[in-house]
Amino acid sequence: MKKALRYLLYALAALVVTTLVALTLIVKLVLAPSPGEWEQQIKLGPISFDVGMPTVIRLFTVSWFAPQLDGLSLTTRFGDLRFAWEERSQHLAVQCAPCSAQLGGEPLRAASVKLTVKREVTALEGAIELTPAGSAAAPIQGHWEGQLSQKDLVLTGEVPDGRIDQWYALLVPALPELQRAHIEGMVDVRGRMSLPASSFVLQPRPDKFKVSGLGARELLNQRSACGAPSRLHNDSWIARAVVAAQDPDFFQHAGFEPAALAALLTEPPARDKAGQLKPVERTVSERVAALIAPTGATPLAQRMREWLYVADLEDSMDKPAILQAWLDNAPWGDSLCGVEPAARYYFKRSAARLEAAQAVWLATLQADPAGGVARWRSEGQPDPARTKAVSERIRGINYRQRDALIRSVAAAHYPPP
Repeated sequence: MKKALRYLLYALAALVVTTLVALTLIVKLVLAPSPGEWEQQIKLGPISFDVGMPTVIRLFTVSWFAPQLDGLSLTTRFGDLRFAWEERSQHLAVQCAPCSAQLGGEPLRAASVKLTVKREVTALEGAIELTPAGSAAAPIQGHWEGQLSQKDLVLTGEVPDGRIDQWYALLVPALPELQRAHIEGMVDVRGRMSLPASSFVLQPRPDKFKVSGLGARELLNQRSACGAPSRLHNDSWIARAVVAAQDPDFFQHAGFEPAALAALLTEPPARDKAGQLKPVERTVSERVAALIAPTGATPLAQRMREWLYVADLEDSMDKPAILQAWLDNAPWGDSLCGVEPAARYYFKRSAARLEAAQAVWLATLQADPAGGVARWRSEGQPDPARTKAVSERIRGINYRQRDALIRSVAAAHYPPP
C-alpha cells in the first residue's frame, strides 16, 4: 500500500512538473518575439526567455483577458500594484499605493498612482491620477494616449490645470518652505515617451505662479553689502552686458524658464570628469534667489526651492530692482563681490563709467569668475568667443552700433589685475 502511494505521489509530482514546463513552453511560444519586434527578457523561476512586448500588451488589454486580472496584486520595486476591471468604462485599472520611482535621478514618492487603459486595435488611451503623499487635496488628474507598433510604444499625455502647490507636494514633499509659503497658480503639463528607447520629453507651462510668505525681499535686504551700491540704470553698458551674458530674455520672462524644470525631471544631473555636479544655467532672478535660499537639498529640490524664492521676488520687486540686486551682489573673481568694487579693481573706474568693451569683458567673467581671471592673466583676455557672443546679444542698439561694439571688443586689450 505504501509503495503504491509513493508511486502515486511520484506520478502526481511528475505531472505537475510536466504541466508547469508545458505551460512555460506554451507561454514562451505564444509570447515569443517575431523578427524585428520589441522584445524584453522575463524570468519565470529558473527559466528566462524573451517575449514580444507588443504581444504582451495586446494580451493584457484584450477585452476577454483583461477582466481576468481583476483583484490581482503584485509586489514590484515601485510598490504594491493592484489590478481592477472597470466594467462600465471597459478599462483596466492599475493602482500603485504607496508608490515610488526615480525621475531624472530624483526620488519621487506618491500616496497613490492610478492608471487606466483601454485598447482599440493599436490605439491605447486612459486616465492618470496622482495623489501626493500626505495631501488631503484632490488628486492630480490627466489623460494619456498611446500608439502601439511592433517596434515600439509611443505615449503622449496631458495633465491640465494642475495646482502648482500640488505638484510641489508630489515632487518635493519634504521641502520646509512648503509649510509657510502660500503658493498660487496653475500648470499644464504635457509629456511624450517612447518605449523601449525610454526617451522622455516634458513640457510644463505654468500660469500666474505667485508665492508669498517667504520674505524674499527682506532676506535680500539683510544680506551683507558687497561694497557701495552701484545704482546703475538698465541702459548702462554693464547692465546690458550682464543681461546679454546671463539672461537675454530677463525682461520678458517671469523669472525662470519652464524648460529647466523639464530637464531636471527627465535628465540626470550633469557631472564633470571628477564626478562633481556641473553648474546649471540660471536666469538673473534665479541667481538672486540662490543668494538667499537655504542650501543642502538634492538638485531637484534645491532648484524648486529657488523657484519659490524667485516667484516671491518677482511678486515683491520689479525687474530693475532684481537686476540691481544681482549686480551689487554677484561674484566677479579674485574674491570680489559686487560690480562697483569689480569695476574699480579691474578698470580703475566706477561701474557707471565703464566703456562698452570693458563692460563686455567684465560680464564675460561671470560665467567662470576664477577661470576667466586666470585666463586673462595667462592669455591676455578672458574668453574671446564668449566676449564676441555677449557683444552680439546686447539689446537696445542698432546694427552700426553693434558692429562697432564687436570690433572694439575684438581689438580691446586691458592689462590683467
